[in-house]
Amino acid sequence: MTQEDRNEIGAIVRQAFSANNEVIFEALRATEGNMERRFEAIEQRLDHLTERMDGFSQIMLTIDARLAALTRANEHVQRDHGGILETQAAQQRAMDSLAARVARLEAHQHGEAPQ
Repeated sequence: MTQEDRNEIGAIVRQAFSANNEVIFEALRATEGNMERRFEAIEQRLDHLTERMDGFSQIMLTIDARLAALTRANEHVQRDHGGILETQAAQQRAMDSLAARVARLEAHQHGEAPQ
């Protein structure tokens, strides 16, 4: 093999490497552009999700405030209901006592033995 053959082979190899490098660089540029678009799309989705989550946090705060008010109202209703039940029980005892007194008075008035 002569020097000229070696030089020719070297030129062919360099040309092949150069062409191969161009193909690789073009593929890298295309991949980079594709990845950039994907990252932009992901970033847009994350921004959208962040906005939605911010809205959800406001909704949750509103629900929490309303729930606190409902809990207080429920406590008032339960307390009032307990008071009503106590009043009804006291009224029933008073009516039972009055009914017993009336029965004793009527028995006494008619000369019967009290029951």
